[in-house]
Amino acid sequence: MKISKDDLEIIIVHYRNVRPTVAMLNAFFKFYPELQVSLIDNSGGICDAKENIIPHIRKAEERIKIIKNHETEFGWRGPLSHG
Repeated sequence: MKISKDDLEIIIVHYRNVRPTVAMLNAFFKFYPELQVSLIDNSGGICDAKENIIPHIRKAEERIKIIKNHETEFGWRGPLSHG
């Protein structure tokens, strides 16, 4: 069975470290350059994905949708919820 890009939804959670997220995204886009990714920014404002991740992967920027888990929310909806 062949899987097309329309059959997949890729969701990645970014926490507080730039290097692992950038390395994973670069490796992912190396092998799957046409796919779209939703990147959940769960850093609580400490390591903003738009400011810290996107500059390292400009070639794939248009294929990444950032969903921010705002640092002003607390409890199960905030930075403690891990995406």
